[in-house]
Amino acid sequence: MYFTALPDHSEPGFDEKLHFGKFNKHNIIFNALSSKSYCERHVGSFSIKTVLSGEEWYGIDNRQIAVRPGQFLILNDDQEYSCRIDSPVQVNTLSICFKKEFAYSVFRDVSCTEEKVLDIPHDSEGHFHEFYQTLYTTGSTIKQKLLNLVAALNEYGYHKDMVDEHLVFLLYDLVHVHKIVSNQAKRVCAVKPTTRKEIYKRLCMAKDLLHSTFMHKPDLAAMSQTANLRLFFKPLRINTSIRSGSPMQKNY
Repeated sequence: MYFTALPDHSEPGFDEKLHFGKFNKHNIIFNALSSKSYCERHVGSFSIKTVLSGEEWYGIDNRQIAVRPGQFLILNDDQEYSCRIDSPVQVNTLSICFKKEFAYSVFRDVSCTEEKVLDIPHDSEGHFHEFYQTLYTTGSTIKQKLLNLVAALNEYGYHKDMVDEHLVFLLYDLVHVHKIVSNQAKRVCAVKPTTRKEIYKRLCMAKDLLHSTFMHKPDLAAMSQTANLRLFFKPLRINTSIRSGSPMQKNY
């Protein structure tokens, strides 16, 4: 499904159950211009959020993230979030929400061996890739795929098979991004894999705060408090006996 306008949740008679029910049944694309929009709560499907101009704010897990051109945000399946646009000029927002079975089928084809796919050809349930819900830089490859999708929709309108093909290749690129970020997380200096993952997640939260509020010059204390990284910063400040370049790992 394709929408060129954002829904007005404050409109009398707006049926939220009907609107949000579509997200479980279809791939949905919003490519819309708006200067004022607000959704207080939405439990969404796996999605990619970006803007072609302006900025849009998303609320996730008690933190606010600003998405601007050249960036995109990934939200996992069943993630609760809010979103808002409040701008003196029109914002061109682009949101792609993937039907669960559609996204999983692509993840499965990319991740599984050919033999396993042949063994369970109709399997539609399984483990989703768990993405870090953080701001990503829109590299040239993903940027071009997004622009190609928008151009195709503008020229030919919505044709399901055509759009699905674009979305499949976009998901391939997102899997590649997931692998790169997962490898980065493994380089965090901690012994346990779960600790490395958690620290990397918190570092992403600090990075998102810096990107979203750079105009207010947030200090290190504010970032560490937001990301709950105080316990990890303190040893670095007080341990002055460690030689430069020596490994420092703890069994957290």
